[in-house]
Amino acid sequence: MREGFMPLPVAFISTRSREGINNIALYSCIMPVLRPLDLICLASAEKRDTLANIRETREFVVNLAGKNFMDKSDSFGAMFPDGKDPPCRSL
Repeated sequence: MREGFMPLPVAFISTRSREGINNIALYSCIMPVLRPLDLICLASAEKRDTLANIRETREFVVNLAGKNFMDKSDSFGAMFPDGKDPPCRSL
């Protein structure tokens, strides 16, 4: 229902675990709390590797997808087993 009020931003949050395992996760519930983006808020329905990695390393990168990438970004939201990368494909 919230999508009916305003379009949600599509953001990729990339992290790396202490063991060096890369992770990238698709988030649509993300918003700035202070400007210019000194503090952001993101929400997830369940605990994910992204949160664990951020808590462990205190590092992450946020990338916002532009309009021309939105229709292609849904496939990045799939869950994969720990340490397993999704198949690479050209966008």
